[in-house]
Amino acid sequence: MRKLTLIIALGLLSMSKSFAINDPSLVDEISSKVTLDLSMVELDQYTPDYVVVRFKIVDGEIKIKEIESSKFELKKLVIAKLLQMQIESDYNPEEIYAYKFTFEKI
Repeated sequence: MRKLTLIIALGLLSMSKSFAINDPSLVDEISSKVTLDLSMVELDQYTPDYVVVRFKIVDGEIKIKEIESSKFELKKLVIAKLLQMQIESDYNPEEIYAYKFTFEKI
């Protein structure tokens, strides 16, 4: 159990956003709500893995328009987390936002 906790903690510490949204409050909200259990994902030792998501926010829910990932497992984890997330602030439902998660093996 301690090893699993360490893996989750290292994964969270290594997760960062490379580019994101023009709205810092949305960046903060997504960053604070997305925590992933990376214990089942083998991250690349030499190159950061990534997930790039383009989405709309409609009635507080994220509607994914496009997603790219370096690993299928990361893609599944991010999709699951984003689809269950509830966004607190109001955003233009016509605007498409982009967010990139990067994951590095520590």
